[in-house]
Amino acid sequence: MAITKAPLFSLDASGTLAGAIVFSKWKGRQYVRRHAIPHNPKSGLQVGMRAGFKFTSQDYKNLSGAVVSHWKALSDPLALTPLDVQQRYSQRNIRLGKGCIQDPTASAGTTPNAPTTGVATALPKSLLLTWAHPGANPGDYTTMIWMSTTTGFTPSTATLVAVVSQATLTYTVRNLTTGTPYYFRVAETNTDGTIGAILAQFTGTPT
Repeated sequence: MAITKAPLFSLDASGTLAGAIVFSKWKGRQYVRRHAIPHNPKSGLQVGMRAGFKFTSQDYKNLSGAVVSHWKALSDPLALTPLDVQQRYSQRNIRLGKGCIQDPTASAGTTPNAPTTGVATALPKSLLLTWAHPGANPGDYTTMIWMSTTTGFTPSTATLVAVVSQATLTYTVRNLTTGTPYYFRVAETNTDGTIGAILAQFTGTPT
């Protein structure tokens, strides 16, 4: 049910009213929207978009003051936060099959080479993925991980399952089906969102 706080005509409200409309607050601003049940809240596209959103949300605290000032220059005219604008840029890139953007002023550098030695170690209903940085021309921002139950798949937003820091060389994929083979590909990215060469497919089957 919706919960309101008076005085009258200056209401704060939160929650769902009659299963039809939702009252909420975003960045101090009240808003009302139609209540909607996601058709498929775990579709491949949604998982891929959320992977990019999760990374930028968690990594924002690691940005330098100079980089934050670049995002602030873009966010101030829109009355948004620097993180909001970074999310917008990165989400647009993810939807287009590119990588998250660390710095809006970054120019395209050398395209990263592919990571090496991908391994998927079986765990109960999980797979521990490990890989190694390329010997030359590594990325300098993230590593993107794609997964499919179909061999020979082409990486896309719909198969993206995680975005992690480029310094990270392991990732555990959870809530998998025992006995089902899963296939993975991995690539590093640069700060401007350029995706490098993609590691050849490797596979694992959770126990």
